[in-house]
Order: sequence, then C-alpha cells, then structure tokens
Amino acid sequence: MPGFAQALAQQIFDATLAPSRSALSAKPGVWMSLHTAAPNDNTGGNEATYTGYARGNIASLMTSSVTGSAPEQSVRATNSGDINFPASTGATQTVTHWAIWSDQTLGTSAYLMYSGALSSSRSVQSGDVVVIPAGQLQIDLT
Repeated sequence: MPGFAQALAQQIFDATLAPSRSALSAKPGVWMSLHTAAPNDNTGGNEATYTGYARGNIASLMTSSVTGSAPEQSVRATNSGDINFPASTGATQTVTHWAIWSDQTLGTSAYLMYSGALSSSRSVQSGDVVVIPAGQLQIDLT
C-alpha cells in the first residue's frame, strides 16, 4: 500500500487538530517521480537520474472516489489517464518505486506527499518511455 508521507501528515494535523490551526494551501502542481529504491521524506533519495528523466505533473490526471460501505469507507485516488515519463536518452537504470511531490524540484517548500513500490521493477534503457497506465496508480486514504 502506498505510504502517506510525514510532511503531508503534519500539514493535515496542523490544519485540522493543532491548537493554532494553519491553512493547508494548494500547490500549482502535483509531481510524480521515479526512484531506484524507496524514497525518504526529507531528501527524496534515490530519484531516477537517467538522461532525459523529469518529474511529471499529474494534477490533471488524478481523480478520487469513495470505496467501501460505512463505516469502513475510504477515499481512493487514481490516475484517470496514462502517466508518461520522458524517454531515456542514455544509460540503463532500474526503477522500483514512485513518489508524489508538492513541487517539481526539491527545495525549501517541496515535500513528499505519497510514495510506494512499482508493481514490478523496470529496467529503463535508451529509448524507453516509462508509462503508468490509467487506473494503475491507486492511493487509498482510510
């Protein structure tokens, strides 16, 4: 099951339960990355570096629905269209994990929101395009 990152959990707590509430502000994009191992909350470690790689803005591809029956309901977010990463133009690299970020690049305002393992590792070779098919990315919040 995909992981709920500490930074996002903290922002949700601060906006809903903290004694001094703070606003949870929307970001202009939601960015997906590929990784060669599990990413971490602070630095994103192990993000793919193959030539041509870039994070993809997936904000327009994500939809949500309620699943299950009360009181065991959850919200499931899924990709409504294919998520395509740029073609590799260089050396081979194996990707095993994905992550969703608040920003396109790491920086002081960027934080990891969700992460998980790919259903199977993928060896990305020159000319390959990594595609996450529609409906394959599923994040359940219970």
